[in-house]
Amino acid sequence: MIEELIARGADVNANAPRTTPLFMAALNGDVTVLEQLAEAGADAVNDEQAFAIAVRFGHRPFVEELLERGAEITGLVMARAVRSTRMDMIDLLIEHDGSLCQRCEDGSTMLFYIPCDKVRRPLWERIIDAGVDVNAVNNTGETALIYQAACLPELVEFLLDRGADPTMKNAAGETALDWAVSEEVRELLHRAMEEPDAGDDEP
Repeated sequence: MIEELIARGADVNANAPRTTPLFMAALNGDVTVLEQLAEAGADAVNDEQAFAIAVRFGHRPFVEELLERGAEITGLVMARAVRSTRMDMIDLLIEHDGSLCQRCEDGSTMLFYIPCDKVRRPLWERIIDAGVDVNAVNNTGETALIYQAACLPELVEFLLDRGADPTMKNAAGETALDWAVSEEVRELLHRAMEEPDAGDDEP
C-alpha cells in the first residue's frame, strides 16, 4: 500500500495537523515503512514529533533507525522518554549524546516531566544527579516545584529536600503555594517557606 501511494506521487512529508506519514509509522513502530518513506524523500532526520512518539511508546528498532539516520535528540524527545518512564529509551538516548540536562523549547527542564508516582523516585534522583538545576525556570518563570505543586506530596518533598526554593515566583507573581491543591502539599510548602534560609541564595 505504501509503495503504491508513493508511486502515485503521494507527498511523503504531508503534514495534516502535526501528523506526517512518518509520524504514523512511528506510532506503530514500523521500521519498514520508515525505510520506504525515507527512500522516497521523507525527512526522517528533522521530524521531531515522529521521533518523540516512537520514544514515548518504546519502539526501540524505530528509534535506533532514526538515530542511525542522524535524527536530533531534542528536549522534547528526551522529555517523552522521561514522561513515559522508559528507562531503556533514556539510556539509549544518552548513549547517543542525549542528556537529562536538556531543555524543551519552553525552557522547561526534565524535572517538569517526571511522573508523580513515588515508585519512580529512582528516576527523580537520576535527573537531579545528572546536574539539572532544581530551581531553573521556564519561559514563564515557573520552576519544577511550582509546576509539580499539584502533584503528590512525596514529589514536592523530594524537590524541597533537593534544594527547591518555595519562595520563587513565576511571571504572574505566583509561588508553588498558589499552585498547590492538597492540604498536605500546602503544609509542606508553608513549613519550607518559614525556614530561616528560605529564599536565601547565599551558601
